[in-house]
Amino acid sequence: KFIGVLGSYGQQVRADLPNLTYIANSPDMAKVYADTEILIQPSTYESYGKAACEALSTGCAVICTDTPGLRESLSYAGIYVDRTAEAYKAAIEKMDIEKQVKKAKRRTAELVKQTETDLIELENFIQWHNSKN
Repeated sequence: KFIGVLGSYGQQVRADLPNLTYIANSPDMAKVYADTEILIQPSTYESYGKAACEALSTGCAVICTDTPGLRESLSYAGIYVDRTAEAYKAAIEKMDIEKQVKKAKRRTAELVKQTETDLIELENFIQWHNSKN
């Protein structure tokens, strides 16, 4: 059974798939991810992959297309496939879900640490810049 989350940028909606239920995007996606074991993100373009990172943070495995943004954000925790139904099906069938959950949690910890480091560097830059003016 699949849940399709309607995006903000337009999407192809397939009403003829009996195992797919669509829901609206929500500011509280944690509730959606709590019921999700695998996030499938067949993006043609992602500048970073916020939804994929959110899914990782809840322990979801992420299978996605290999865009530069998803590669940057997910790193080793993503499963990268061609953008075909067959490729996604094959990835789901051979996935070790426990292994992917461990990778998701490890990558989330790295992203949190990197964000903290980035914020400290930004604060230092702002203070330096303000001291020069």
